[in-house]
Amino acid sequence: MKTVKFYAAGALAAIAMVFVSCSKDQIEGPASITDNGDAQTLGNFQKDGLVLLLETQKMHKDVYTWINAQFPDAVFADLAESDGVFMERLCEKVNNCGIANPTLDKLPGEFEDVGVQNSYNEFLRLTSGDLQAMIENARVMEEELISTVQEQQLNLCGNDDIRLIYGNLIQETATQLKALKDKMKGLVYEDDPRNDIRDQ
Repeated sequence: MKTVKFYAAGALAAIAMVFVSCSKDQIEGPASITDNGDAQTLGNFQKDGLVLLLETQKMHKDVYTWINAQFPDAVFADLAESDGVFMERLCEKVNNCGIANPTLDKLPGEFEDVGVQNSYNEFLRLTSGDLQAMIENARVMEEELISTVQEQQLNLCGNDDIRLIYGNLIQETATQLKALKDKMKGLVYEDDPRNDIRDQ
């Protein structure tokens, strides 16, 4: 089973740019919030971060849908659905901010961002046909996302609305990570030949 941290080298490097401390762009174009909490004006880093996060969530959804097509299981269907729900929230936020939505009219496994596309292609290449490799690489994918967001969140400048979105992302990703770990534990137990003795 081959596991590499392919994810951090691509899309997450760009996501981290969203969290840089008070960039010049953010100072010149500060974010403002309407009474209903929608962001009206965002710095370019924040705009780029929302767009990239949206494509990243689509990638996660497409990954879990792809896994479920090969190895149907409720956990993968649930993970795909969860990422789909978060995608819808991000689509609404992007639309409210007047930002072009890169996921519109995109087929499963199709992305506008080159880094996200490469990450998706690499995931399929490394894991095709190997359920344990799929789960392990998905776990790495989720852990890298949590690590990057948590590390940079302390330095995030901008509006509380965007901060809340990333906080929600961390919570959702942690839940998905637990589901993957539980599924992997189940596979390891089932594949262990000593279980035949234990279960008698």
